[in-house]
Amino acid sequence: YRSRCAGTIRIEKTHLIKPALTSAAATLFNFLKIKDTPEVSDAIFILGGSSLEPVHKAVELFKAGHSSKIAFCSIGGNFGGDKLWGVPEYQKYREVLIQSGIPESAIIAKGLASNTFAEAQFLSSLLKEAGVEPRKILLVARPMHQRRAFETFKQQCRGVRFVNCPAEENVDLGSLDILKRLLGEVDRLRIY
Repeated sequence: YRSRCAGTIRIEKTHLIKPALTSAAATLFNFLKIKDTPEVSDAIFILGGSSLEPVHKAVELFKAGHSSKIAFCSIGGNFGGDKLWGVPEYQKYREVLIQSGIPESAIIAKGLASNTFAEAQFLSSLLKEAGVEPRKILLVARPMHQRRAFETFKQQCRGVRFVNCPAEENVDLGSLDILKRLLGEVDRLRIY
């Protein structure tokens, strides 16, 4: 539309901005969502992230025979855990895994971390305490969190090979909130 402001004509093209932003968001989302072919591994590690989709992905990987152990240590960060479910993420994840038919003996869980960096720092000791020597780990995160998780774990856990198995998650790439989250991931990727 056209409007006159202080003697000038301004043409608004908001109908062109949204498709361009959605396209840019899709490109960024695909960059962040790195995905490998699942392999038989020492454990499946679920990253915290205020979503149950990574838990469902871990169940799928477990039932497909990719590992006999599922581990996690997130209590929840700024948005997850008790703020979302009324209990820490590790408790909610355990509950969902058991409801999904995963035996308790296959679950390695402790409430230790509230961010990706801390989760990476606790990985080896968490698994070793449960008798698992971490050499190859299936890393399961939300798709937009996968690249940062991978890069962080790779830096913190030298000698461990990580296989990226992001959860499947439908996101509205036209949403301003999602675009902010994607940009935040890129910023944290640079920092981490």
